[in-house]
Amino acid sequence: MDADAAGERYEYDSSLASYDGAYVAMFQDYVRRELKWNTDMYYTLSARVQPWDQGQPGQAAEALRLAMTQQTYLRVLVTAGYYDVATPFNGIEHTVSHMNLEPSVRKNISFTYYEAGHMMYIDKKQREKLHKDVSAFITNAAVRTEAASSQ
Repeated sequence: MDADAAGERYEYDSSLASYDGAYVAMFQDYVRRELKWNTDMYYTLSARVQPWDQGQPGQAAEALRLAMTQQTYLRVLVTAGYYDVATPFNGIEHTVSHMNLEPSVRKNISFTYYEAGHMMYIDKKQREKLHKDVSAFITNAAVRTEAASSQ
């Protein structure tokens, strides 16, 4: 039983246990074999980063709003897993809807959704969908930017 059921100091996260070993082993193999970096240091996949400094509320959204307003051809792709327990689902939609973007700039933000959690690329089918979605986003953004710049 977890002594802190509120999750402020979790003892065990079953979602991490499903992939932790594989990711650490893959990383260790990659840095040693490909990068030729040999060390006895322990690779930590995740760590406690409390207190989490999120800056001022809305700071990231304001930085994105400013960038998109100044660079009107900037495109943004948001990917979200329906079963993400690390970030609030629909949180980004709420944020975007309150960024006070002009409609002509707001249309540059696209959303894609996955039958997965926070790391949708762990599931083969969702990873393939993510690859397809990102490829289409890049292609469409390049075409739209080229068309706009030729006007």
